[in-house]
Amino acid sequence: MRASIIVGIDRTSYQNHSKLYGYLSVLDICFSCLIIAPLVVTFWCSTWIALSKIFVFQPLISVYISVTFGFTVLISFTALQKQLQWKKNKFLYILDSIFSVFIVGTLVILVWRGAWCLLDQTIFPGNETYLLSGWISLGIGYSIVFATFALQRFMKILIRMYHGWKRLVIIDTYVVISFCGTINIWRGIWILLEEYVNLENSLTNCVILHFLSFFILVIFNSSNTLLVRGVYIDAEENGEDCVEFPCYYFRLRFQEKQKKKTLVELNNVTNKVLNVEKKDDCRLNDDRDKKSETEIISEINHQQVPLIVNDSPNTGNGEVNSNNDEKPNS
Repeated sequence: MRASIIVGIDRTSYQNHSKLYGYLSVLDICFSCLIIAPLVVTFWCSTWIALSKIFVFQPLISVYISVTFGFTVLISFTALQKQLQWKKNKFLYILDSIFSVFIVGTLVILVWRGAWCLLDQTIFPGNETYLLSGWISLGIGYSIVFATFALQRFMKILIRMYHGWKRLVIIDTYVVISFCGTINIWRGIWILLEEYVNLENSLTNCVILHFLSFFILVIFNSSNTLLVRGVYIDAEENGEDCVEFPCYYFRLRFQEKQKKKTLVELNNVTNKVLNVEKKDDCRLNDDRDKKSETEIISEINHQQVPLIVNDSPNTGNGEVNSNNDEKPNS
């Protein structure tokens, strides 16, 4: 299973900006790894340690409270987030929510805990070298993560060549390697926060970092990265999305800007066409008015009574006589 939802990038927005797309891709990777990732780890680390200080019960009771409260909230929010789908297929939606939260969520936690403890035992174990272990883990993590990002284009080409179980093995191997880099980054930042900010001995520092990291993510409009968004089946995503890590911050910004620009240009062209058509309609109406006036004048001329010129000697040359003949004198 792979927990990610790919945000679509419209490549038509970058048809004439291929170099810019490359620069923005690198900028997105650096922004995600060097700014967003530390903020997310800071939020989780401060929240985790703060909860351990708030739930001051016996360890087993504290575990029961955390598990019960966490699962209840998660399953409730998951079941209610899409009420329309929930109404359409009630049973399957509830089943999917329960499976995602209780089964997949629990397995993810177990994998993370196991890998984390393994790193604690292998990378300079012991309290004396705890800080050094954190720095080494951070270096290993960033090295792996940047390498996996650099290999994304090659992986896209590779998965086109295979289908079925071979494609699944390639994708899962790539995801596992990426996971090793991710957990090392988390562990490294977590240890540095514990050592340099002294979170273990200060609830105030935990609360400050909790809200500070959250508000910075909100300002960046990236607070949804705090949670894993959904559960997906391996290698079932469309095309090359199964090896694509969705880091599209600046590219989406540019895409929205291009779409707005295109929309404005389209509106301008539409307005120009409408103005031209309006002018043409006005000209046609004027021509029709002129034509109707000419027709009216000609009709009036045709309807007029013709005048008769009488050249008889009694009336004289050029004298106009009416059509009503006068009676001769008797």
